[in-house]
Amino acid sequence: MRFSSTRISTRAEFKEVFKKGRFFEEKYYKFFITASANFKFAVVVSKKVGNAVTRNLIKRRIRNIVWPHYKTGKFKFVIITRPGIENIKFSILEKQIKNIVEIYEKNISIAD
Repeated sequence: MRFSSTRISTRAEFKEVFKKGRFFEEKYYKFFITASANFKFAVVVSKKVGNAVTRNLIKRRIRNIVWPHYKTGKFKFVIITRPGIENIKFSILEKQIKNIVEIYEKNISIAD
């Protein structure tokens, strides 16, 4: 699968992002992001969001937003979704995630 090498999969990697990362919060998701040597990400969708079909749809949408735009990025991030995200249009979700990553990249470049 094309995402297997870019996924955050171990507990230690999740802890690293939560502990060292920067936190952004929107109405329908939380976004944790930290600098890294390579690009990795995770999407967490709880059962409160909906049935399996709905949860998988949300994960596919977020992966499709992330993959083409940020596969060359040098950071790790975790998106934790909340109930209601299934009602957001794809274009709005894409714009929000792009804005968060751009803000983070600007802050990193200023700090360097």
